[in-house]
Amino acid sequence: MNTKAIIAIVAVAAIVIGGGVIGAVTLGAAGGNALNSIDWETADNGRPTLTFDVPFSVEEEVVRVVSRGDGDDISQGDSLVLDYTLVSGQDASELGSTYDFGQGEILVVEPGNTWEVLYDALVDSRQGAQILVAYPDQTQVPVAGVYPSFVLAITVTDILPAPLDGPSGTPVEPEAGLPTVTEGADGAPSVSFESAVLPDSLVVQPLVVGEGATVAEGNTVVVNYEGVLWNGARFDSSFANGQPATFQLLQGALIDGWVQGLAGQTVGSRVMLVIPPELGYGDSGAGESIPPGATLVFVVDILAAY
Repeated sequence: MNTKAIIAIVAVAAIVIGGGVIGAVTLGAAGGNALNSIDWETADNGRPTLTFDVPFSVEEEVVRVVSRGDGDDISQGDSLVLDYTLVSGQDASELGSTYDFGQGEILVVEPGNTWEVLYDALVDSRQGAQILVAYPDQTQVPVAGVYPSFVLAITVTDILPAPLDGPSGTPVEPEAGLPTVTEGADGAPSVSFESAVLPDSLVVQPLVVGEGATVAEGNTVVVNYEGVLWNGARFDSSFANGQPATFQLLQGALIDGWVQGLAGQTVGSRVMLVIPPELGYGDSGAGESIPPGATLVFVVDILAAY
């Protein structure tokens, strides 16, 4: 699944602002002293103000823990709320901030979910930690061999309750004519289309009804999912990737079939979505794995909603 965000830290370490990607970097600890020249002041609402001499540039990616925080320890698997502000090293202007939108981004602390060095810094910190990251923007043209740089000020605002390990609730007998879902020993679902009848509208079929909170549009959800075409060919799977995925349930951020299908479901549920093309990727398809006009079938385990 592809998400679009105004500001987001995503698994491949891209920073997305206004839908445009600025870099995709691997952080290293070398040169971290470059960030010692930056002063961090915190407003009453938690928003950071950074002061430094300009132009500020780094030749490689660097990180500095300004404060380890004084709350609960952060551990692998925790779901964190991160608030952050992106600043230009060229003129110290602010380029974007989660504080402008009233909510931070949620990050599940797992290796591969974020930059390696940020992961290492987080698991050595506590709630309230303040972390600086600077990196060169290698999408730009270097001047005298030096790329323009950016500075990211991150605050760990909260540690959220841990997601469930899998679906938990009351099993439901699905309607006749739908694909059949079975579960392997590893908990991953398999989908069979024997005797299934292709529907012409969105189908939302709970397979397990959870007892947790009701999911609302705008929530950030932690899910495991299996995605297959109507012919049974897998095109996407968090189960195959080995870890749950985190998405914001918003139109424009996800395909409409996900937003319409998961809003109103409950945490702990396993839900089968049969999504017609007009609520999926339409006549364009997506990449090589989803052809134009494809009906999509997802089995989604809702592990958390924030």
